[in-house]
Amino acid sequence: MVHGAITRGGCRACHALSPDEVAGQLGANKDIAPNLSSVAEKTDQRWIYHWVKNPRGYSDIARMPSLRLSDDEAKAVTAYLLTLGAPKPAPSELADKLHDPGNVAAGEKLVRKYGCAGCHDIPGMELESRVGAELSTIGNKTNEEMF
Repeated sequence: MVHGAITRGGCRACHALSPDEVAGQLGANKDIAPNLSSVAEKTDQRWIYHWVKNPRGYSDIARMPSLRLSDDEAKAVTAYLLTLGAPKPAPSELADKLHDPGNVAAGEKLVRKYGCAGCHDIPGMELESRVGAELSTIGNKTNEEMF
């Protein structure tokens, strides 16, 4: 049975809830939004709760509208969605690797190497260079400078 908050929130207008289902908004073979049949395998309760509570809190251009859910409604939706798919257990050695100082240092080096702070806000890396060129004055360049 579909949870009441899912029904009242209108989630099924855009989302399918079983693997073989299509929500149908864009035609017979394409959903307008992700199929949620295995959402519990892909994320956790904290992310789901905050997403359904305020999708634009994650992305200003999120297509999912604010459903103006109360805290209790958002918790109910989250609880239901966590029943869709089985969370994948973390490898037993993962916690040790995540806290190993050598691995942390290697990760920081990779983040700097690939310029992750050029697009993402990463505490402690505010002064890192941007990945791409600054483009605010690109219109002032001559054709020769462009090519």
